[in-house]
Amino acid sequence: MDKILSSLTHDNQEFEKQWPDTFQKIQRSTQQNAQEINQTVSAFAGYIRAEKQSSTKSYGKEAMINGLTKRLHEQMHDTGIKMDDILETLLDVFISVLSDDNTSLLNLLFLKAIYSNFRLGEYLSEHQPHSAKHVKRIITCLKNNTFKFNVNNNVNNYDGWRDFLCRYLFSQLSSDKNKLDENTMQESRNEFQQLCRTALENAKSERHDIWYDLARTIITCFPTLFDSYDPLTASKIDLTLSVQLASNSNELKHLLRDYVRIFVKSYEKNPDLFKENYDQILSAIHDLILSDFTIETVELARIFSNLVIHYFSPSDFVPIESLVKMLNNVCQKVVEKNPDQQWKDNLCSDIIKNFIYKLKDVKLKKLSLQYFDLIISIVKLHTLQAPECGYRILSKEEFYPWKDLVSNKIPELIQACVSYDTFDVKNLTWNVCTALDSLEDILSLLEKRGQAQPVLFKYSHPIALTYIQKWSSQEPNELPDHVCKMGTPLMDLIDPSQIDISVLITSVDLLIKRVADDESDIKGHLFGYYMHYVKNIGDYLSKQKSIPTLLHEKLSQFCRLALDQSLMTETGCMTFPYGGLTNIWVKIPLLVETEENAKLYVECTDVMRERSEDTKDLYLMWYFFWSLIATKYLDLASTRIEQFLNDFINDKQMTMQTILNSLYTRCPDSYHSRVSTIISEMFVNNGQYVSSFNSILGLITREHPEIITGENIDQLFNEIKKRSIKEVENLYTSLTSIASTQPDLFSKHQDYLLTISKEQTNTEVFRCLNGYLLAHAIQDENKADESVKIFTDLLEQKTTTNDMRKLIFHQLQLIGMRYKNIIKPYRQLLIKYEKENTCRILIDLIDGKSLEEYSDTIKNATQEIAEYEKRIKKTEKDMIHVKNVVKKQELKVTNLNEKVNVVDTKLTDVTGRVNVHEQEIERIDKKTLSHVPTWGRNVTKLLNSKTDNDWRLLGKRLGYSSSELKHWATQSDPCMALLNEWYITHKSDEATYGLVKILKDIGRTDAEKIIRNATKEAGESIPDDMNIDIKRLPPVFISYQWTHQKEVSLLKSHLEMAGYECWMDVGQMGGGDKLFKKIDTGIRGAKVVLCCVNKQYAQSDNCCREVNLSVTIDKPIIPLQMEKQTWPPEGSLGPIMSEYVFIRFFNRDNKQTNSDVYWPNDKFNELLGQIRYYVAPNPDMINERYKNWFVPKVDNLIFLQPTNSQTTKPLPKSEKEKNKEPKIDLNDVPIVISHPQIMISYQWGRQKDILDLYKKLTVVGYRCWLDIFQMGGGDSLYEKIDQGIRNAKVILSCITPKYIISANCRREMSLSDALKKPIIPLLLDSTPWPPPGPMSLVFTEKRYINFCPSNDDMIHWSGKNFEQLLMKLEQNIPEIMIEKPVNLINMKRPISASVKNVITTTEQQNQDNTTVARTKRIGSAPIIQKSRACCLM
Repeated sequence: MDKILSSLTHDNQEFEKQWPDTFQKIQRSTQQNAQEINQTVSAFAGYIRAEKQSSTKSYGKEAMINGLTKRLHEQMHDTGIKMDDILETLLDVFISVLSDDNTSLLNLLFLKAIYSNFRLGEYLSEHQPHSAKHVKRIITCLKNNTFKFNVNNNVNNYDGWRDFLCRYLFSQLSSDKNKLDENTMQESRNEFQQLCRTALENAKSERHDIWYDLARTIITCFPTLFDSYDPLTASKIDLTLSVQLASNSNELKHLLRDYVRIFVKSYEKNPDLFKENYDQILSAIHDLILSDFTIETVELARIFSNLVIHYFSPSDFVPIESLVKMLNNVCQKVVEKNPDQQWKDNLCSDIIKNFIYKLKDVKLKKLSLQYFDLIISIVKLHTLQAPECGYRILSKEEFYPWKDLVSNKIPELIQACVSYDTFDVKNLTWNVCTALDSLEDILSLLEKRGQAQPVLFKYSHPIALTYIQKWSSQEPNELPDHVCKMGTPLMDLIDPSQIDISVLITSVDLLIKRVADDESDIKGHLFGYYMHYVKNIGDYLSKQKSIPTLLHEKLSQFCRLALDQSLMTETGCMTFPYGGLTNIWVKIPLLVETEENAKLYVECTDVMRERSEDTKDLYLMWYFFWSLIATKYLDLASTRIEQFLNDFINDKQMTMQTILNSLYTRCPDSYHSRVSTIISEMFVNNGQYVSSFNSILGLITREHPEIITGENIDQLFNEIKKRSIKEVENLYTSLTSIASTQPDLFSKHQDYLLTISKEQTNTEVFRCLNGYLLAHAIQDENKADESVKIFTDLLEQKTTTNDMRKLIFHQLQLIGMRYKNIIKPYRQLLIKYEKENTCRILIDLIDGKSLEEYSDTIKNATQEIAEYEKRIKKTEKDMIHVKNVVKKQELKVTNLNEKVNVVDTKLTDVTGRVNVHEQEIERIDKKTLSHVPTWGRNVTKLLNSKTDNDWRLLGKRLGYSSSELKHWATQSDPCMALLNEWYITHKSDEATYGLVKILKDIGRTDAEKIIRNATKEAGESIPDDMNIDIKRLPPVFISYQWTHQKEVSLLKSHLEMAGYECWMDVGQMGGGDKLFKKIDTGIRGAKVVLCCVNKQYAQSDNCCREVNLSVTIDKPIIPLQMEKQTWPPEGSLGPIMSEYVFIRFFNRDNKQTNSDVYWPNDKFNELLGQIRYYVAPNPDMINERYKNWFVPKVDNLIFLQPTNSQTTKPLPKSEKEKNKEPKIDLNDVPIVISHPQIMISYQWGRQKDILDLYKKLTVVGYRCWLDIFQMGGGDSLYEKIDQGIRNAKVILSCITPKYIISANCRREMSLSDALKKPIIPLLLDSTPWPPPGPMSLVFTEKRYINFCPSNDDMIHWSGKNFEQLLMKLEQNIPEIMIEKPVNLINMKRPISASVKNVITTTEQQNQDNTTVARTKRIGSAPIIQKSRACCLM
């Protein structure tokens, strides 16, 4: 065979001619042993290597290569030659041809033929590790090859070589056995690693795809290639190479990613490897990020970052400090070079955010300054994701040294945040833009830290003020949402102490500009921004001691412009001008120091009054201004006296009383002209305005009693006789002034005054009678005689007190000074009272004794008599003048009558038209006014009559409980109460349909007919069928977010065990619109809505809808805080929830709870009490666990000691029975109170302190009203509070920050103020005074008693402040029901109080004369007069 091969030509044409003969020779040739095969293979390789590259193709040569190699392989098997005998030769010729760096087709075919026919790959793989040296030779040869292809090479050469390398030598096919596989690689790992690196380098530098494909094939075929290194330091090569390749080529990014991934896996499996290369890994991340600012390099850096995070822990294993420095350096350089936005977003989301999540949990305080530097660098990246990353590590608690940061670092961070005002968000979606909300969070956190470190505001002030003024001067449409959100906390970083007048003037100018722009569409976050801006301006104003006239002028201009704008939007929300006005206006009256400044705002008040029909708040603002200004500038206020009087008299605005009291001396004629009206209006609405109107009447009668006529007196007495003395007691004070000057007006009422004086002991009535009798006596001797007889008769009456007798003696002295003979006959009567000094003087006067020692008394009496005469004569002259004036007015009235007659004719026509309109209005009223339509009265008359199918059966069929029916049975019209409840909790059409259907079912067609006829007359119809459930809806609606469903379900079950049926969406069939409809119905039917608020609640659209609907239809809301979170919650619910006081309903500080619930014990009781304000519990539902929950579990309400008098004769008992007898301890038994003297108003969060106050006052002897003792009964707690306030003589207002915003507390103070009850404010927590908000009007003129706790955080009801409280109580309650606390032992005690032991005296007395005293069963304590419903409970 050697000779055949040596004779072959290399010329292709000649070879083609020789090939047939050559083929025959090859077929005939034989190789008998391994040596011959080796020689043939070597000769064959020599021929191939000697072949020159040609552009023409020789099919003969190709056929020879395939044919000869096959022939050799067949002869090897035929002769039994082993592979080991020829392996060396095969590998030598294979490597020699491969290393020729000749990419000709013949070389390729030869290599393929040898490799395939002799299955070199399979043999080498199966004979590891012995064949490892041969594999290393092949790999080394490949690594050293250049694989250059000449231009003349056919394209098939390249494809063939690629297939040979990527599909023959290394194959991804698992079925292919003839390849260098994983086993081969493991024995030659270093060589394979070097080949992979060479392929990557060549592909990068010479751009040969064959190297690219080879590298990708190696990476794919050998995923464990880099699982180990020998030596370990060789691992650094891959780190360095990956960075170099990434920075030099953009064409290998995907290949590099796969390369990096497989060698990074080795680091994940080998901690020592990671630790060895940690610094270089950080360096690789740093260099990759900053190499060429492409997304691909960031992806590579992310792979290394994940490797660091894989081993992340705050230990020496992963040095945190070097990591923080690297990130800080990267961010700073990125800021300097400022690549495109998308790249920075990827950097934050793919790398920085992952590190931040880990760094947030590191507690190495020594790195706090480096952390803060990193925060600043991250935020400066100016990209969407950066603020969130910065906020996450800024929110670490108890970590940063804020004192060391305030001067330079914090201003730099604020600057980094506010620079986002130029961030372009126009093309971004809403959910993407929310990523910038963290800017607001950062600034809010800084503001909170400033509260603890006030020096922070000193350094944040300049930049905060600059940007707020910048943003506020821009057009509203230029401010994106994220800037508006940032604005709110940024305003709070302004230092109010550095605000001067110039800043205020600039700020108000910006407000004027904004309000004057009618085209501004201020809503959403923009509205919140400007409202906070205005609020802060108001706060800055309140810090000023005085402001110049220029600023007053600008403020009045702003207010006037705001009043010209719309107050409410179409949806009923407040507009910005109106919101700004409400914030600014409350500060203005407190800053007005001159009458000229006050005049600037008078025009605004007139507009407020004109537009008060739009909203009642404008009227309150109008009143607030004048209530403070009127008393300071009387002349200015007197120009509006007609407004004040009209509001007071016609609209019953009792708050005007203070203003009117101060203005009487300026314009009395306006008051005098309305005397008759004042008297007639005094008694409307069952006399509830008597006290206030009497105050004005008293002003007139003290100064000008002559104004009062006989008709006025008759009118007053007609009304007085209809009422109890207590109701009109103060009215007698005004009558006394009139009686002393115009006694003749009282002649016809003398008998009534005498009767009342004899029957009842009342000082004011007696003074009025005395004034009348004395003035009557001074007129002449006969009248004096009448008066003396009456006085002496009164002396003998049992109802006459010692103080009254002293007054009578004094009056008799005055009469005796003038008519001595008249009093002489009564000397014997007076002797009985001679121990009284005033009576002794009177007797001496009768006896004519020397009165030198009484000279001063006589002198005073003489002057008093002269004064009475003078006043009476003056009154007579004034009366004559008044009569003349009246006659002149009558003449004018006569002339007016003729004109009026003409007007009457015109009015007649108008009246006709009005009647038509009234009929139409009445028809509409039947549909709209009151909860029950107008047919209700006719229906209730039928159903109130007791039958088997009366209103009770109707109530049962509608789903109401027996306790509710019993409660309504106590009312005068029980059916109306039932129907009213039904219509309150249902839509009108649904309520009518359900009512008619039930009436038909129970056979009350008579009532059904009335409803159908009335509905038909109103132009409406009742449908034959409606898809609704006809039933009573649960009074409590629970709104929650589904992550807390399990907890809320438990809450629902416990509320129902306590007597409150609840609506919850769990178990409601259907979804989508059906469920929404049921939710709507549930809210409308509820009496109160519980909002179970967690962090996801405010972000839930469904929860927001439920809250908004509840607010819109005016449903009471009780928020429950289900987990620790900021309050009010962030988002759209923030402004709504800020008006409510939440109940913390999660357990904190390991506070004791019951074993089966998650809430603190006291908070559930507080919740039950809050619900009780709006709805009474259903006793039928209350189980044993919550039995009598409305009875307070309070120890030692009254401090009493048991007495021996409580024992009676005993029954005989054995010694053993004696020892078992428990004792009653009366210390825990509260007293039953019938009419309270003191009503204590407070917020439930301070209940423990209030109970301590209750104990102290009760022990002293005062009767106190407290809401926790009023929980029983079926009537509304509001009704009980109303009665408690009306019956009380003094209101104690316990003020805390939560008290100010509590809706219930506000109602209590409004009612107390309207009733003119004395209010004593007790300050329990530090609060601005007067308190901000609606209560400021009530407390403006009142001084508080400071009970703020000292360092021990406890309120001590003792000391000087408590003594001051007792003094104020004594002024308003001169009498005390219980003078000696020991008497309390004999008072009744309720069965509801806890009884610890049963009384026994077996240790003190014998068995024969002792017994056990039974406690008397009485009602809950302390209470006001009980309702029938309370008795039912």
